[in-house]
Amino acid sequence: MATIIVQDQEEYFLSKVPGRKRIFLIGKEKCNSTYLKADTVRYSPNAEGGEHYHKSESFIYIMEGECEIRINGKVEQVKAGTMVYLDPGDKHYIKNTGSKDMVMLEAFAPQNEAASIWTDPNAPHEWIKHEGASMKKKN
Repeated sequence: MATIIVQDQEEYFLSKVPGRKRIFLIGKEKCNSTYLKADTVRYSPNAEGGEHYHKSESFIYIMEGECEIRINGKVEQVKAGTMVYLDPGDKHYIKNTGSKDMVMLEAFAPQNEAASIWTDPNAPHEWIKHEGASMKKKN
C-alpha cells in the first residue's frame, strides 16, 4: 500500500555523537516495506560519524551542503547533487566539511542487513528519539 511521508512532519532522533539528526523515512515500521530502508541525516558543520559498514547494498545522496567521505581508506570531497553507491562491506566515514548543515538521504536493501557495523564498537553510536519534535526549523 502506498504511503506518503513528509520529512518535516516526522519525529527525529539525535545521535550520541554530537551534531547529527536522523529521520527514519521508509522501513518495516513506517510503511511495511519488505526490502527497502531509507532515512535522512543532517550533519552540523564539523560533525562526523564513525567508520562503519553494512551487509546490505546502500547509497548516500547529498541533498544539501558538502562533506568528506572516506570509503575503504580513500577520501573524496563531495557536495550537493552527488550520489555514492556502497557495496556490502564497504567501510565508510562521513564528516561535514562545510560551513552549513549537510543533509543526506541514505537507502539500504535489503533492510534486514542494513544495521551499521562499527569498526570501533566501543564508540557511542546510538540514536535517541527526540519526543514530539520534527526536523522543521523554527523561524
